[in-house]
Amino acid sequence: MKSPAAADYRDRVALLTGELFVTTELTTDGRNTKISPDGKYVAYETGAATEPVTRLVSLDPAAKTVADLKGTAFAFGPSGRGAMLDGTGALVTVDIATGAAKPANTGTLQKAAPFFGANGALLFVGAEAGDTTRNDIYQVADGGAPMRLTTEAGFKANPLADPSGAALVYTVAARSEEHTSELQSRG
Repeated sequence: MKSPAAADYRDRVALLTGELFVTTELTTDGRNTKISPDGKYVAYETGAATEPVTRLVSLDPAAKTVADLKGTAFAFGPSGRGAMLDGTGALVTVDIATGAAKPANTGTLQKAAPFFGANGALLFVGAEAGDTTRNDIYQVADGGAPMRLTTEAGFKANPLADPSGAALVYTVAARSEEHTSELQSRG
């Protein structure tokens, strides 16, 4: 690439070697980045850790902020919606195209780690206020009360749902130094 004609061949050579990339910087202050399953949106947290904002950005056709939402733990779901914990700790569903947030009915449960399961079911890790011995994984449907999906003791973390609805996978720790993996089959 030292010849006088190097500029004429630079892009073609870069394309052949896999080195031709076009990048767009979305932020200089971003963490906990998530990309939507269709690749059209990205969400990331920005700002002070004590007052985080989740920025929802449309990538189609160019990077454009859809919404700045106070809160954390954003999860993309199917059918154009997401979920997160808002600035008050409430679990909310989010219309990805508009950024409009709507609270989910979780009763008095403390909430963490929203995620989606089979058929777009909204799931989260929750605990009864004051119970320092356990948490569980719950499912919440539009307008319905939360339904507990796990029954064993201990603290559930790192939840994953099989898209078919056949299994729920998570880590259980009875105490902070004990870690085991659990696989609960769902019939």
